[in-house]
Amino acid sequence: MISVIVLNYNQPLCIIERCLSSIVSQKGVELEIIVSDDSSKNFPKQQLENFLATIGCSRVSIYQNDVNLGTVEHLKQIIKIAKGSYIFSIATDDILYDNSVLCDMFNEITKRKVQILFGNSIQLSSDENLVGIIPSFLDRKSLLKKSERIYFKRLTTYNFLGGTGILISRKQLQENNLYGNVTTLTEDYPFWFNVLKTGIKTSYFNRNTILHSKTGVSSFKSVQNEHISRVMYQDYVNILIEYVLPRINEFSYLKKREVDYLYCRALCIAEGDHRKKLERIYAKYFDVVIKRKLFFLMNDLVNKVYLKLFL
Repeated sequence: MISVIVLNYNQPLCIIERCLSSIVSQKGVELEIIVSDDSSKNFPKQQLENFLATIGCSRVSIYQNDVNLGTVEHLKQIIKIAKGSYIFSIATDDILYDNSVLCDMFNEITKRKVQILFGNSIQLSSDENLVGIIPSFLDRKSLLKKSERIYFKRLTTYNFLGGTGILISRKQLQENNLYGNVTTLTEDYPFWFNVLKTGIKTSYFNRNTILHSKTGVSSFKSVQNEHISRVMYQDYVNILIEYVLPRINEFSYLKKREVDYLYCRALCIAEGDHRKKLERIYAKYFDVVIKRKLFFLMNDLVNKVYLKLFL
């Protein structure tokens, strides 16, 4: 059985209903569905129960936190009460790609005899246009090499494996604390570093699994969410300190400069000092800034071509 954990924070009823509709329509696999709200201002619990009754779905449990825990602790809390052999978490502003995603993933993780299986996450813009895919077409070359060192080096550049469309052994989650203890809102990045550290058997499934909104809590750009932005960057600082800096001597000179740049930039934003310090950081690491911009431009371009050709 798969426990599908649906995390919500400040999403309207229509968005939650759309997500749940994509889950309850799954075929060919036994599911436990848990919806949990992290102390939203206006969580529509009663309306949600009415919706589930209307569609005749009685296998959904609904929880609501009295206080906001943050994504990481919220997810850990729900995993403790989940009963399935595998965990699949999804945010309420995301939807499953089709009605056989979970069945296909369950069959594949069983056949491959691994503890973690992850697929493709299709990225959606705010107006729901297809704008990207994770892992990107270029990053799939790294996946084929199956080298811990290559995975680790790539992860220090950015989270090329993503945080959605992942089926995970509940036993491994509980025994290895894969989400770690150093972040508040960022669960996916430390997850992958801990997976590499523990050597848990992991496999990439070349299948589209989820339509992922890029407008979630970690993507907010508005002024009123400056606090969230600072928390996210502090998470990133903590990730670098916990997982990357202890292995800094394994890197080349240029890679060390990139890590230094990422650390200084994240720390500056986390402290709320954006302008003058950031300008000095960009000037000092001008070569790294240009290199990263070119890398992501190329990645985005190849992704767009891939999406047009194959989706």
